[in-house]
Amino acid sequence: MIEQKIRYRKARDFGQIFAATFGYIKQNFKSFFGSIILFTVPFVALIAILGINIVSRAAAGGADWFNSWSVIESMALIFFLIFIFVLLVQTVYVTVINEHLIINEQLEENEKVKTSDIGKNFFNSFWRVLGNAILLGILSVIALIIYSIFNSMITMAFGTMGAGGIIFAALFQLLTSLLISPILAYVSIATLFAVQKEKVGVITALGYVFRYLKGNFWATWGVSFVGYMMTYICSIIVAIPMIIFAILAIVSRVNYTGEASSELGMGTIIAGAIIFVITVALFMCVYALYFLICSFQYTSLEEKKEGVSIIEKINQIQ
Repeated sequence: MIEQKIRYRKARDFGQIFAATFGYIKQNFKSFFGSIILFTVPFVALIAILGINIVSRAAAGGADWFNSWSVIESMALIFFLIFIFVLLVQTVYVTVINEHLIINEQLEENEKVKTSDIGKNFFNSFWRVLGNAILLGILSVIALIIYSIFNSMITMAFGTMGAGGIIFAALFQLLTSLLISPILAYVSIATLFAVQKEKVGVITALGYVFRYLKGNFWATWGVSFVGYMMTYICSIIVAIPMIIFAILAIVSRVNYTGEASSELGMGTIIAGAIIFVITVALFMCVYALYFLICSFQYTSLEEKKEGVSIIEKINQIQ
């Protein structure tokens, strides 16, 4: 019996969202993760190379290295390049995940997504996602500023009430953050998915997301929270080799007097960079699960809303 292709155009409940996510990975494991690694790792490698440059020059220069203005200028340029590459790798990452879902939806039942399929329309989608992601980032910063001001007002208001007021304010902020964070994470992922799928701007996409979210807040919060915690635990496991390497590197620099040596060999630096690239690649594969979960939740809510609307229109015509 041929296994039915996992498509996003379907209304799903809580358990079905996670089942669809893992089913999608099972059906598209090679092309999905292969595409993520192929398109993103080159940028991660460039970031690692810039990191090697910083660490090796700092190790060679010693404690007074940053006293030179020319060194500060060159480091500012390197950090700027790192920022650009981080922005690019994040955009590529989102574009590849969304494009894989979109192409899979268009293929026949017996067809599978190939890496070459993603490459055909990649740049058109990439520039759309990049521009709208920057705008979404600006809107997020504005929202964060408003949220911070609100939190500060709450803290000041209850801070005058003594220890009890301070404890209440701290608990209020904790609960508010716990309530809002999963939804904000979902909204950001779903918005960029809608931008790419519908070929619309971020404002229009946000309208879609909040429209479908209406009346489904707690179900979406639960999916986002459980999905994030699941991927977060997996990311900790993935990070273990990097943590072990960092500990061994520190221990190896401690001499017999118990003092840490400032010397750091190039072999250690390069090994650290390689482990960094591998760890980041694994991180991206792990968190791709969360992106799939949020995207399947968004399309599920969309199908529930639009599907009902279509049925109502058909009934009205009849």
